[in-house]
Amino acid sequence: MHLKHCLYVIAAAVAYAAVPAAQQTAPPKAAPSASHTPHWGYATGPDVVGPSQWGSLSGNTACSAGHEQSPIDLPAGSTAAMPLKAGGPQFTYHPAKLVILDNGHTIQMNTDPGNAINVAGKTYKLAQFHFHAPSEHTIGGKHFPLEIHLVHVDDANRPAAVVGILVKAGESNAALDAAFKHLPQHEGEQADLASPLDLPALPPSTGGFWHYSGSLTTPPCTESVQWFVMDTAISMSQAQIASFTTIPHMDGTARPVQPLGDRKLERLARQ
Repeated sequence: MHLKHCLYVIAAAVAYAAVPAAQQTAPPKAAPSASHTPHWGYATGPDVVGPSQWGSLSGNTACSAGHEQSPIDLPAGSTAAMPLKAGGPQFTYHPAKLVILDNGHTIQMNTDPGNAINVAGKTYKLAQFHFHAPSEHTIGGKHFPLEIHLVHVDDANRPAAVVGILVKAGESNAALDAAFKHLPQHEGEQADLASPLDLPALPPSTGGFWHYSGSLTTPPCTESVQWFVMDTAISMSQAQIASFTTIPHMDGTARPVQPLGDRKLERLARQ
């Protein structure tokens, strides 16, 4: 998440050829020919299939037939009325070296091993994190300028838990500053960050999580992914946000929200 799908996004991070993540407008394509195979993207075109038709592509049935799809709209103004429960993820992060990749759908940041979250006694390893513009999750129908997805895998390297961080425009973000000054500008390009990123400083230090069972937000839209969307947004400057959104194929990379249905939505306290 050309890495063709969400499971592809995890690929570069853990040699697992696949993820979300992930998540973004496909770059311009040559005129289609009979030999071209349609691929997924965010804007429907001659050989690009938009979100409403992702399920028509081979292997991506869950995108249209699944019942636990992500992202979703989160309720506004109700956090005080919904009690915090124990059980939020516990971060075990350390400053990490990064390989920054433009995979054609998002900017993906692959970290060195050793970062994880613990959820109810189970440990999930951080595989990579990536960005969406605007945010995929909304609050009361409102998008944020960016959303960060920290993708964690289980012992079999399957995407299992994603921490979502909403980004608002405001003060410059020190943790992401160096990385955002070295964003690749073209599909397939990558950059190595010379100094470790202060990964523990990336999630907000206060607030809890919205938790629900969902899916990857890009094809193949795999379900049974635990989502933990932090209820406190972090800040990035307008210039930092623009350094992402002005990459031609990175703006407009959000899948529309999906029905919550009868799924349980709860708030969890940070450990």
